[in-house]
Amino acid sequence: MNVMRFTARKGWITNFSGNSLSISTSFLHRYLLPRQDLLFKRVRRSDATCAKIVDKIVDKRTKTSASLKALSNALRDILNEQCVSRQTFDDVARTFIRQARDQVELEEQRLFPIARTVLSTEDWADLHLKLRDETLSLRNRNLKGRLRDDFRRIVREGAEDRAERSRLTQAGD
Repeated sequence: MNVMRFTARKGWITNFSGNSLSISTSFLHRYLLPRQDLLFKRVRRSDATCAKIVDKIVDKRTKTSASLKALSNALRDILNEQCVSRQTFDDVARTFIRQARDQVELEEQRLFPIARTVLSTEDWADLHLKLRDETLSLRNRNLKGRLRDDFRRIVREGAEDRAERSRLTQAGD
């Protein structure tokens, strides 16, 4: 059985992946989803067909979120030096990718064209104001700072790992 097992030092790419996943999850839940919800609320109000499309997207979003959590758990297990079969990890990653692509496709092909049609100029102006207010609120909660700090940590850990590998290579010669 092909098993993925990494240590903190040897698996810096896995650490990088785990941190990247953490940043992506933070961005998704703190920034993107609240913005989508504002748009969904407006579109859902327009008519029953639009409401069904929004409900379908929300259902897909829930499934995508669950598969992202499963991927995060698999990476966490690897980082904690648990044995995870390559097949299990690949299946979890592929499921997340497929579900995320399906969700984006549904949004692009169904939701956005309908939103352009059913929302009025006043709706768009109101959304713009609310999104601007939400952006200001996010700045107050320092999301950008947290994301920047996470990125710096990822870069630092990668540099430390490369230095450690170089040191070990030189010591082995």
